[in-house]
Amino acid sequence: MKRSNKKYNKNRDPKYTKFYNSRDWRTLSQAYAQAKGFRCESCGQVASEVHHVKAIQTDDGWNRRLDYDNLELLCKSCHNDRHGRFKARKSHSKAF
Repeated sequence: MKRSNKKYNKNRDPKYTKFYNSRDWRTLSQAYAQAKGFRCESCGQVASEVHHVKAIQTDDGWNRRLDYDNLELLCKSCHNDRHGRFKARKSHSKAF
């Protein structure tokens, strides 16, 4: 695991860390990314981050954490945009 992920996970609720490290999540997220051709569903760039449309921190989101229809494959930039991180970062437009 990357050093930044270790630092991030240290501040994350253990319930969510356990989920994101589970075999079920790793299998589902890898299959989802492969099915989407490893392309960002927002901009078309190469992507590797599977995002929960309905956040798992909500009751409904937790219940849908392994629901294929609650997932979206995003590149790092679009994933950061979805979460409102790094607002000063330049966004890119849809490539297709």
